[in-house]
Amino acid sequence: MKAIAFVDYENIWTSLLERGYELSPDQLVRFLRAYAEQKDMYLSAIYLYANFDREEFRRTQTTFEKTNVFTRHVFGKNN
Repeated sequence: MKAIAFVDYENIWTSLLERGYELSPDQLVRFLRAYAEQKDMYLSAIYLYANFDREEFRRTQTTFEKTNVFTRHVFGKNN
């Protein structure tokens, strides 16, 4: 089965940080791909949504795009 992941990266990252975890771009991508594989799905695309103007995300957008993850810049309520 094919799947596409649509991820609210900003909220996931913020929620984990509040619990004491710092999520790297590489960790998130590895987790999503491993989860899809575990569920016998072919992950054809990953789309991440976040306000990439936030200081915490300045360099993450490029990191994601280098691993064929599509990013979408959005202005959110967490600004």
